[in-house]
Amino acid sequence: MNQHSNKKDQSYEEATFGVSQFKDMLEWINNRKDFELECKITGEWSTTKNFFKGSGYILKHPSGNINEKTLFVILHEGDIGKEDILIGRRIIEINDSKKIHPYQNGKEFSQELYEIIKPNVFVLRNYFKKDLQHRIFFRDSEFDQALSWAKLFIKQFEISVYVEGILIARKKQIPCIITGTVKSIDNNDLYVNLWDGFNPHDPLNDDTKEWLTRNWTIQVSQTGFNKIQPKYVLFEIDEEILLSRKK
Repeated sequence: MNQHSNKKDQSYEEATFGVSQFKDMLEWINNRKDFELECKITGEWSTTKNFFKGSGYILKHPSGNINEKTLFVILHEGDIGKEDILIGRRIIEINDSKKIHPYQNGKEFSQELYEIIKPNVFVLRNYFKKDLQHRIFFRDSEFDQALSWAKLFIKQFEISVYVEGILIARKKQIPCIITGTVKSIDNNDLYVNLWDGFNPHDPLNDDTKEWLTRNWTIQVSQTGFNKIQPKYVLFEIDEEILLSRKK
């Protein structure tokens, strides 16, 4: 299952798993949790039956551990079908009891809006690069922990943030993905200076994109209107912060 190779004189090990080997895959990952791990996925985009392929990095709990039953991957590239339709950066959730949902809506959305991948093959690579945890990942149930973590560093450092969730307005609710920097934190909210944003179900909608990308600060919170209710929050930090954490 594993093999050692070279890519530009860089050693790595690689393991290939089918969908029926999910538990074996988690065991392989847990045995290497101290390293950064890449993941390539191939499968079928359920809504169109088109071929899907994507690659990214495995996300871990802030403690450095992997969830016991579920795997989270931040895709940095991917495409669908013969025309190689590009998929933007996003977080996907993988487990052995259901298909992959690249973006999971709240219950208020109809089932037809779900994006689903039926996976075939997972290829994992370990380049033996120590994981310094510059990606700090939280789910919606861990939002309080996300706020507490950000408070530790916001006064000294600029922290980049990626959020997937639902923008809650009084008359509509829009699935969205945003990126930006952390401006401030209070007991309930994360305030983000926006860089970019889009609706993953309708990424070419100019009206939505313009609204999400104008130069402003948006709140990320679990309650309230004109805020983003988060599904996932991913902080990305630079080496300067990493060094400070070791002191």
